[in-house]
Amino acid sequence: MLGSVWLFQATATLSRSDLVVGVLTIVILFLTLGRQIEYGPYRARTTAAFAPFVDRPGTPVMVLSSNLSPSFPFVNEVQARWSSRFPAQWHIPGALVGKARADCRMQPQRCATLDSILADARTAMIEDIIRYRPKLVFVDVRRNKSYFERLPFDYLAFLRQDQAFAPLWTSYRKVGQAAGYE
Repeated sequence: MLGSVWLFQATATLSRSDLVVGVLTIVILFLTLGRQIEYGPYRARTTAAFAPFVDRPGTPVMVLSSNLSPSFPFVNEVQARWSSRFPAQWHIPGALVGKARADCRMQPQRCATLDSILADARTAMIEDIIRYRPKLVFVDVRRNKSYFERLPFDYLAFLRQDQAFAPLWTSYRKVGQAAGYE
């Protein structure tokens, strides 16, 4: 906005159309950014809730959620080390909702594809735990998770469908609960 004001101030002669364009530009910028300026910088509610669990910079962290906001900016603000190849688990609700909507008797190939996506997601999550060894894993345990369209979903039960997960998870213990995550 200040750039627009400076531009029009720096111009010695303004035509009526320049003035209209300038005023419209300022109005559009105000309408677009006004609420954000009023609210101030973005603050994810999970950042404050999760931060006490991180004891030092570089702590490997994983968040099992279909939302991006629990992971970032939290990981950046506490200077943790992200421990997953995905910023969020978006592919899981997409495949689950797709399968819930499909008629698997009439569309067996579609359901097989969605099952494959879920299996790949599960494998990737387990591989990431093995590869990155997160010290902290925040698990979304909210009843109504985003993008699942009210379908019930339990991340740990999902991961337990692979026998490789159980021995990995024995080295973790619940240390608290925060903002719908354990």
